Amino acid sequence: MTIMSFGGKRAGSVLKLEWATAAEVNNKGFDVERSEDSKVWSAIGFVQGKNADGNSAGKLEYQFTDEVPLQGNSYYRLRQTDWDAKGTYSRISYIPDADFGAEIVVYPNPATQSARVKGLTGTERIWVYNIQGKGKYLIVLQSSNGKSISRHLLKR
Repeated sequence: MTIMSFGGKRAGSVLKLEWATAAEVNNKGFDVERSEDSKVWSAIGFVQGKNADGNSAGKLEYQFTDEVPLQGNSYYRLRQTDWDAKGTYSRISYIPDADFGAEIVVYPNPATQSARVKGLTGTERIWVYNIQGKGKYLIVLQSSNGKSISRHLLKR
């Protein structure tokens, strides 16, 4: 199975996640998991696969609404589960605090020599941290009103 896209956005007091798949094989469905630090995860729901036999050659689209999202920054991931109980995890989708302002995007990710940050207004401060031994960096942005968000950047 291929998860073609996975993301979410705040919509008033809820958070809506959307994803699309291609070439599903033996797919039972998706556990939706949430974290406030991208380390400790909690399952918050399950979305049944769209085809009863778990197989599809075409694109399928799914949605899940987190009715009581975390305050502040949130991380989400999917655990795709097969009918034989085997599973795989999606990439992590980061949803920033709604009060931070413009959506901040760090790309490309993973990066080789450099990365760009899109969505800055010119009033932010940026810190880049190396997470020892992981080839992973944490970029922390702070707006002029004191709000902070962070993005993980993988190094190729």
